Amino acid sequence: MPIVSRSPDERIAFATYRGVRIGSETRPIHAEGWTGEQSTGSIPLIAFSLLPIHVHFADESPIVLSPATVAMTTVNGMYHRSPASPRGQRSILIYLSDEILAPIVRRANPRAIDHPDDPFPRRYAPACPRALAMARQLERIAFRDDRTTDPIAIEECAIRIVERSLQNTADTAFVDQRASTSRQTFLHQRERVNHAICCLCGNPSKRWSLDELADETELSPAYLSRLFHAHTGTTITRALAIIRIAHVLEQLPGAHGQLTQIALSSGFGSHAHMSSVFCKLLSTTPSAFVDASPATIRETMRTLDQMLTDRGDDQDARGSSAP
Repeated sequence: MPIVSRSPDERIAFATYRGVRIGSETRPIHAEGWTGEQSTGSIPLIAFSLLPIHVHFADESPIVLSPATVAMTTVNGMYHRSPASPRGQRSILIYLSDEILAPIVRRANPRAIDHPDDPFPRRYAPACPRALAMARQLERIAFRDDRTTDPIAIEECAIRIVERSLQNTADTAFVDQRASTSRQTFLHQRERVNHAICCLCGNPSKRWSLDELADETELSPAYLSRLFHAHTGTTITRALAIIRIAHVLEQLPGAHGQLTQIALSSGFGSHAHMSSVFCKLLSTTPSAFVDASPATIRETMRTLDQMLTDRGDDQDARGSSAP
């Protein structure tokens, strides 16, 4: 059984296993903790943000973390944050012990051996939808009084999530805008891309056209599309698909008989459309996430884990993830 602990304000909970710690943070917009400089803590972590949030890491340009992005932190990294959603912050955090993490990151980032406090090759990367879904299931089961799930299953799933996130980093060719533009221009571009992400997250049910999103950002459609990919490492289409999936995943537990309503409120044309996108990006159906029983959650995690192990998760979806 894990050791479960909570922060004094009950906003952050941790389930600690021998080599893995799962964190869950829920912070309403009016709660304390938004102002001032924050620290990432004494262990590097992988963070999935289920709601958009403005984050400014030290020595990095301000970004909006969203479901389409995974963050990777340094030891005791300093940052500022502010809400980008009226619902505040909703994050899943995954920590691995140095014994487990070190050989994983060295395969993806050889320089990590000389920088143990900053092992990840990038501060953020495009999120793998299956890793995001597995993290959500991992969170669901880690905080239960469940004596039927072996700790080794939790630990292996956490390892797979980190491995896949690092693989996405290695597979993504970001355009280094700073190499060819002034800092002022780069920051203006990042601001426009961040605004586009906030628009998508703020209204995932909208049937967005590129023209409409470009109007929101005051850029031309082609320029926005190019900048979005350069600054995030993924396309607008794929980002919107992952944002919609994250929106659905938060509503599915216990939602028997409500799948059509959830589909429509999340931007899918129908229950069938939502199921099709889930099958394409997650290799499973929305109904698999409805049941709260440990056995069902474990089965869904096994399905996702198999696809992550096979590393087929993003290869088809990169070019065919239309929401």
